[in-house]
Amino acid sequence: MPDITTVIEQPAQITAVLQLPPPISTTLTDGQGPSGPPGIQGPPGSAVQSGFAGASLNGHRALAWISAGTLVHASCDNIDHILAVSGVTEVSAVPGEEFQFRSSGTIEFSGWNWLPGPVLVGLNGQLVQTIPPGAVFVQAVGRGDGQRLFLSIQPPTELSA
Repeated sequence: MPDITTVIEQPAQITAVLQLPPPISTTLTDGQGPSGPPGIQGPPGSAVQSGFAGASLNGHRALAWISAGTLVHASCDNIDHILAVSGVTEVSAVPGEEFQFRSSGTIEFSGWNWLPGPVLVGLNGQLVQTIPPGAVFVQAVGRGDGQRLFLSIQPPTELSA
C-alpha cells in the first residue's frame, strides 16, 4: 500500500488597505430653506357622524357614547359621560335605529334663543347656559347666539363634591 503524504502550506498573507473618504464640509445659514413638494391630499373631515341609538333620542340634544357602542342623551350628572360627549342630534331616533348627528359646525333651530356665550351639556341631553344642580362635570359643546349653535366640543371639567 502506498504512503499518503499531506503537505500543508502557509496561506498567502492578506493585506487590506482602508481608504477613508474625503472630509465633509457643512455650512449652516440662518433662514428657512426652499419648500418641499406638496403632500398627498387627505380625506375631507366630516362634521356629520352616524351611530345607533341606545335609547329613545330627542332632537337638538347632546349625545354620549356608552359601553354598548350606542348613543344616548349625554347628562352632566352621569360621570360615565364625562369623556363620552360626541355631538348634538338634529333628529329624533328610536332604540337600535341608525341616525346622523353633528359633531362640529353650525346648527340652527327656531326653538332656541341663546344668549351669546357658551352652551353646556345639561341633564338628559338638554343644552343649557347655566350649570344645573347635581352636575358632576361641566362641558361646553359650543357657543350659542340666538337660534344658532356653533358646535365646538371642549374638554370636560370634573366638579368636586
